Amino acid sequence: MTTLFRDHNTLARVGIYSYGLKSPQPPETLYEIDVSNLRDPQGQKNLRSLDGRDSQVQAWVLGDSRSAAIISNVSLIVTDLTRRVNWFTIGVRDVHGKYTAPAMAESIAASLVACGIDVIVRHYGLE
Repeated sequence: MTTLFRDHNTLARVGIYSYGLKSPQPPETLYEIDVSNLRDPQGQKNLRSLDGRDSQVQAWVLGDSRSAAIISNVSLIVTDLTRRVNWFTIGVRDVHGKYTAPAMAESIAASLVACGIDVIVRHYGLE
């Protein structure tokens, strides 16, 4: 589990969960983002042994021009929502949950932390 807190004395306000569509028990989340159609590095021999938590895989996934728009839109929505609610969750899913969903979950979390929002990230199927 990756925990990204800007201040370790505070509690997370946003939970981001990555998983695959075939996960045995996907988490219940308030918002769902399906990133199945983004770049998937599964066919790249040099990335096959890694997963979406690795910076090389994240860079590959972020090479898809749609990734930045997703991160930007989610950051805008979350920044607005955290003014009104204390806790909510976002599910980021793809087909197998190994590459794209974890990479996007980590990238969204990093963007939110940069905005001053306390975030916790969990990757179902990678732990």
